[in-house]
Amino acid sequence: MLGLPNLMMSDKIIPESVSAVSIREQIKHGFEKRQINKIREVFKKFSEYRVATSSCYRRDKLGRYQQVRPHDFAFLIPKTKLRESLETLHVTLNSEAEIETLFFVMDLDDNKGLDEEEFRRALQPPSALGGWVQSLPLASLLMDALPRPAKSQEKSIHLRVVSELTADEIRIVANEFSKGLEQMLTDNVRLLKRSFTAMDTKLKESLEDDKKNTASKFSVCMEMKSGTIEDFHHGLVGRIGSANLDFFNAMKAEHCSKAGSKDEFETLNYAIKSTPYREWCLVVDKEKVVPEPDMRYGRRIPDIDELMTLDVAKRAKLSRPEVIAVVLYTGPLYYVYNSILRRWPEETYNRFKNRNNLFSTSITVLVSAVQKIACVMPLKEGLTLYRGLGGRVCLPRSFFKSDENGCRGFVEWGFMSTTADKEVAIDYSEARKKAGGDDTAQGWMGTARGLLPIVLVVRVSAVDRGACIRDFSQYMQEVEYLWVPGSYLQQDGQQYLEVNADGIMEMIPVKVNANLKADTTDELLKRKKSIHLSAFQYRLDEIMNELQMREDDAMTRLMLDITARENPTCYTVQNFIAKIMEQCRNVYLKHERIQPEEYIKDSSFRGLVWEMVELQVCTFIGLTSTHAAP
Repeated sequence: MLGLPNLMMSDKIIPESVSAVSIREQIKHGFEKRQINKIREVFKKFSEYRVATSSCYRRDKLGRYQQVRPHDFAFLIPKTKLRESLETLHVTLNSEAEIETLFFVMDLDDNKGLDEEEFRRALQPPSALGGWVQSLPLASLLMDALPRPAKSQEKSIHLRVVSELTADEIRIVANEFSKGLEQMLTDNVRLLKRSFTAMDTKLKESLEDDKKNTASKFSVCMEMKSGTIEDFHHGLVGRIGSANLDFFNAMKAEHCSKAGSKDEFETLNYAIKSTPYREWCLVVDKEKVVPEPDMRYGRRIPDIDELMTLDVAKRAKLSRPEVIAVVLYTGPLYYVYNSILRRWPEETYNRFKNRNNLFSTSITVLVSAVQKIACVMPLKEGLTLYRGLGGRVCLPRSFFKSDENGCRGFVEWGFMSTTADKEVAIDYSEARKKAGGDDTAQGWMGTARGLLPIVLVVRVSAVDRGACIRDFSQYMQEVEYLWVPGSYLQQDGQQYLEVNADGIMEMIPVKVNANLKADTTDELLKRKKSIHLSAFQYRLDEIMNELQMREDDAMTRLMLDITARENPTCYTVQNFIAKIMEQCRNVYLKHERIQPEEYIKDSSFRGLVWEMVELQVCTFIGLTSTHAAP
């Protein structure tokens, strides 16, 4: 099979004879399948001139790439000729299943054939061996073996020094490099052997567990629940509903009085049994009686008042509900929030959905807090984050296969927890519990998932970054960086294997595009005020237009006023209308000065709306009055 070989062997593996001749032949073939001219020669021989069913690229006579639109003709290698074309360049596949898998993964544009670039990638199919080699610092070793100029000379001339190496000097470099390579291989092969020994032991234990429990987590592979690039642009409101702007009381209702708030659940990481109501009591009401098993693994219950005084809380301008939401998430309630966002496990999601309690306000407030913290978080240069995928979780096929628009990746519906501590991520990946991998490891070919644990490697940027919530966390030692729901993950480099004494892990570099479409709590509050003021401004424009259309009524009204009749040059219709509009605008300015928090109070808001409506009515009643002003 392509991808990982069967990593768990009960019998002793008997390798083929290792000889200088066979290795020399392998190296020769490797050079050959990396030569551009040779690749083009083979591609030309096996490709067919056929209709492209989707966009792809082809070379023109000058060697430049040009886009081929659907229904245009292009040179493509069909699936029926893939095996023969690969074998011409000494790439051997053992079964039709491998051909199917390789073609599926490499045909990125789904046009039923491989163009030249796709064929070139197919010549270097991902493999476990390739992943392991990727993890070795071969480039650094070669750097160490190359000669360097004198200390007094500029580093910029290093490359020029290499360009002037003689054949004898190159031979010396190669000889010393090979000695370093021998030492590197000796150390890493020894570690690899220890890893397989550990994995063999865990395999036996897992097989024993499977005999006792046919529903063992090692026996089932589940594809991660995820969204598409379209979902990234749509946001969260359609998934969980809108928040109640009375944030604290709405959050309290979701955790303490709404249906499902007292239903017990069990977390997947630390196997803690709790309820939303119990967690609210611990964090917000400061209930001191906590079952001892629930406080394992370094758990603590932070004091909300103390957290509000933290520098990060002040710089991020976090409200009390936002701080509460972050603390709640870092405990067992992460399971409830993410189950609702991912709609998995279905039983948990349906329990809350059917009772009309999707924690919409709590999740919205938490999203706001994460965005605010991320904005003020100092970004360490070269910061790398890690996320371990626990259990038998399969990455979705969209992570490996492009859609019709060329997008390859998936939307993570839930809050995505990452850590700056690689060891924590390895623990979450269950690398120290799993038995190892089989011959269908998903990361290498994008199909089924073997037993190899996966760790995602995330490089943060100035815009796309998680929020470091360590200071607010119930588990400070995890050094957690949290990403908002709806973030988009795409592969950002070649996956590789990392080997340690506990086993072998598949490391996948990813780029995370943080979804910043959700509003913060401040923006949500301001929005209601903004909508009201926009409606008020529209009313003012209506009043002004109607006053101008009813100048005759205004003149009649002025003539009833004794002061106006005695001073006709001062009391004109234009001045009269301007005075009315000034009084109306004063009411508008009064509404503008009111704080956004007042707008979420039903009684206050109803009063403001009533005052706005009455202003227009009273203006025209006064205009048409037949009584003179006193």
